[in-house]
Amino acid sequence: MCIPICSTRTISGKERPRLLSFQELFSIQIKRIPYANGWLPNPVIRIAGNVAKFDATGGNGIIATILKNKVQLWSQTIAYNDTAGYEVGLTLGVSKGDAIYFVVNNNKDSSYDSTIWKPIIAYLDSNTVEEEYSNIQGSANWYYQQWDGSMYTNLQYKNNQWEGKTPYTIILKDFQHPDQTDSVRKWVAPKSGKIRIAGNVAKSNPGGGDGVIATVLKNSTKLWSQTIAYNDTAGYELGVTVEVRAGDAIYFIVNKNGDTSYDGTSWKSVISYLE
Repeated sequence: MCIPICSTRTISGKERPRLLSFQELFSIQIKRIPYANGWLPNPVIRIAGNVAKFDATGGNGIIATILKNKVQLWSQTIAYNDTAGYEVGLTLGVSKGDAIYFVVNNNKDSSYDSTIWKPIIAYLDSNTVEEEYSNIQGSANWYYQQWDGSMYTNLQYKNNQWEGKTPYTIILKDFQHPDQTDSVRKWVAPKSGKIRIAGNVAKSNPGGGDGVIATVLKNSTKLWSQTIAYNDTAGYELGVTVEVRAGDAIYFIVNKNGDTSYDGTSWKSVISYLE
């Protein structure tokens, strides 16, 4: 389902840049999107649409930027006379209350900065850690594991959380904490096809420590990895597209990066088939 979040809108560089917030639309529209289980929970969205200069008379162009909350997703400088502009194409996971901002900046000179931006948001069917979290291994194709450097083993569900053989290897709904073993959430592909892996990963406890290393694997192949600073509560938006066969495993791994102190990490992983 596609939802245009605004009609054609001219934004003058002499005005305060308008921030188009997805927060209100999300909280309303999320209740109205049919889904196999009743209503769409935490979806993957596709952001598309064209942004271009409207007034090509002069000036030095503008800078168009898209943010999810505080994290920059996309940015492009558009020349003063570029009336064709650029097509945006982003796929990411969102949760209720997230805000998507479409920002036009004057690029130091506000002359002739009128801009047309026609953003569209489309929802994609998805598998999310938040909605599919369970106290049963394998439920909805999700597994809760630890990595000791040589093998993966399943965590045990106790104390209302998944716990490892070292006391602070923990997994909760959208939370992972490593200890001497890595905290690993695994998804097994139920069918072959192209998938988009999205979602935000960030520190949830910025009180100290030396940060964590977040990594995504397909089987044993590294798809993405990022060191996250101890106080980085904004984190990173993951966006990877990859082909899978039925039975392939996608691993979401949090490593202690040397020190296990304050390593609580929020990871809102989302997986969506694109075909």
